[in-house]
Amino acid sequence: MKKIFTRLAHIGITEEIPDIEKRYIILVNVIAVFMTFTICTYIPLARIYLPDNTLLLYTLTAHGLFFLLMPLLNHFHKYLASRLLFGISSVIFMSLESLLMGPEALTHYFLLFSPIIPFFLYPERERTYQYAIVALIISSFFLLSFWYIDHPPLYRITNPEILNVVQWIIKIAIAFSLLSISVYAHYIVTQIEKKLEEEHEKAENLLRNILPDKIADRLKDGSRSIADGFEFVSILFADLVGFTELSGNTEPARLVSLLNGIFSRFDDLVDQYGLEKIKTIGDAYMIAAGIPEPRENHGELILKCAADMITSLEAFNRENGTDLQIRIGINSGSVVAGVIGKKKFIYDLWGDSVNIASRMESHGITGKIQVSESTYRLLKGSYSFEERGEIEIKGKGKMNCYIYSG
Repeated sequence: MKKIFTRLAHIGITEEIPDIEKRYIILVNVIAVFMTFTICTYIPLARIYLPDNTLLLYTLTAHGLFFLLMPLLNHFHKYLASRLLFGISSVIFMSLESLLMGPEALTHYFLLFSPIIPFFLYPERERTYQYAIVALIISSFFLLSFWYIDHPPLYRITNPEILNVVQWIIKIAIAFSLLSISVYAHYIVTQIEKKLEEEHEKAENLLRNILPDKIADRLKDGSRSIADGFEFVSILFADLVGFTELSGNTEPARLVSLLNGIFSRFDDLVDQYGLEKIKTIGDAYMIAAGIPEPRENHGELILKCAADMITSLEAFNRENGTDLQIRIGINSGSVVAGVIGKKKFIYDLWGDSVNIASRMESHGITGKIQVSESTYRLLKGSYSFEERGEIEIKGKGKMNCYIYSG
């Protein structure tokens, strides 16, 4: 039975239809099936209690047949026609049934709560039809009410016992209809709230994957310009040696997979040491310690992370049959950090310290960690370094450089 009902509810649904549009089609199908079943139960009751009201029987039968046309129109993808048929035919037949049963039967009160139904049936682009149907329903209710003031009904139930039965049937039907509308409205609101919460969580996670938490919070609070100065920061640049050559004879999908596998391991190390990933540029990787939250041991943390990056790459080579190596450069000093751009913005660093860190990497030794004079002075009491001597650094002249040795 459940499978049959599901198939009936999904008449006219195709994969090309957006999910938000499917709801309107399914709702029309469900109402059509339910109302057809309801009218089928009314017809025998009408024959029993109102055997002389043959016109009512014909009207109820026609009403049920019109409801069956709605899923048929949906089947042929005539969705708007199906919705319009539902609205117009329902108003016409309910008005006729009210006239054929008299005001005491309370049938016309179905029209009193019906204006809410079109708001569930029509998508945004069909608002004109929605308002037209609402206006038709309201007009019909008032016309019937005024009609009953000066005109006798086409049929009046004179037997009080039968009238009492009919009134209770109508009251129960109205109560059930109101309950169904309330439950459905609650379901729609709950689904929308759930969807909004899911989308908010996705946006939140995406924002925090792009920016540090502290910076993301400032952006959410309405800060338009984010720029901070930091006096004590360590910056690391890493470059994969041999990756450019590898890219020339490797399938694109495998190449991206390899790079993603390596950088994902680096990301885990960054999280492990509480550092901040700044960006990747091709096969280069940049991180910083001491931003956006100052850290007294920024130099030590970034050096440990650098050593683990080399070890992690060695493990990756063994697991994947590759022979990649890494060159790492580190410098410590002051930087300016901030968010730039309106689209695809990033949290970036500027300053001479950043340039020196980049030069430490580009003038470094494959498989080694080269640090600047400032980083060496910061860590020489706790870690061992080999003096490399003065090296001609592009744009900076001669600078003392050191190789981390453990």
